[in-house]
Amino acid sequence: MLDDGCGMDQVELVEAMRFGSRDPREPREGMDLGRFGLGLKTASLSQCRRLTVVSLKAGSISVARWDIDECDRRRSWWLEQPDPEAVDPEVTTALLEQGHGTAIIWEELPFPLVPAT
Repeated sequence: MLDDGCGMDQVELVEAMRFGSRDPREPREGMDLGRFGLGLKTASLSQCRRLTVVSLKAGSISVARWDIDECDRRRSWWLEQPDPEAVDPEVTTALLEQGHGTAIIWEELPFPLVPAT
């Protein structure tokens, strides 16, 4: 999934990937969908074991990843910050062509995605 928002730098992305990153009492803009800072992470990790977010802002690509298997190995919550070169080039190319935005990548789905019949 690729959006056309303004994107995030590495500091903003790491904060966005933190569980409970928002104070629900903070004022929100009219189109703001997030209130508690849990939605993207919990919705994604209920469907996959690895969530990678790639964002482009001001010409710079930022990457952060939650990998449940890696967290299990470390016995700790460990937010990975992979090098952008480790991301599928199709994703980075799409972001660079767009000039800004964020991509969400789900990997290690525990069940196959089968179209409804």
